[in-house]
Amino acid sequence: MRSLIPLLALSFPMLSFAETFWLEQPAATNFPDSPNWEILSGEKAPAVMNVRDPDRSESFFIEYEVTVPPGGGDYKIWGRNYDPNWSSTARWRLDEEEWQEWRPGPALDRKVFLGTFVMQWHPWVEDPIHLTEGVHRFRLELTGPRKRGDMPFFVLDVLVLTNEEFIPDGSHKPNGVTTP
Repeated sequence: MRSLIPLLALSFPMLSFAETFWLEQPAATNFPDSPNWEILSGEKAPAVMNVRDPDRSESFFIEYEVTVPPGGGDYKIWGRNYDPNWSSTARWRLDEEEWQEWRPGPALDRKVFLGTFVMQWHPWVEDPIHLTEGVHRFRLELTGPRKRGDMPFFVLDVLVLTNEEFIPDGSHKPNGVTTP
């Protein structure tokens, strides 16, 4: 019986556990604004809203850090951001991977503050991305002004990385999330 234990251990792959990271506080950013809207997680969020010079659009960035547990895993990325139709163009990447154009999927949850300010949850990737164990850095950079071309504009309330089903619900954190 004793000799079967190593054989049984090799027969089963390493189990991975459900993990959702709720990234609300950036590790670094130069987003100069922080709107105080009751629909935001913590009622504040990093933003670029009051810079009237479209030539400065490409100077703004925001970074988050996440520590993936042993075994790593495949994660989807979700963002709760201002309506993309009114936001600046942007690009993002994890660690030193290739830049990805920010093209969020369809909105799955929408909240409006004062009849004007629209925050929406969007999937940011179609297919999960693989993350190894350890610390990873997510970086988003604005690449131009909003579609109207008049100014940079971006609000990012929460970034979520998850290897389980995620059902957005406004600024409410699901049970069991990890908040670095």
